[in-house]
Amino acid sequence: EEDNMFMCFAYFLSIANNSNNKDLNYYIAKYIIENINHIGSITLQDVADGCFVSVPSKTVFKKIWLF
Repeated sequence: EEDNMFMCFAYFLSIANNSNNKDLNYYIAKYIIENINHIGSITLQDVADGCFVSVPSKTVFKKIWLF
């Protein structure tokens, strides 16, 4: 389980660090990184609300990153 947490953190850290601009992917990855301790209970709606994006926007993120 710790390995999965590390992999998740590394994955979203990579997205945040490799964003050339602060786009939707950056803000969603940043939100997840900042809330990594609650990853087991975070819903996609929580992410959308925390990033001030609409449901379709978070759906696009989900499709792009297979989250």
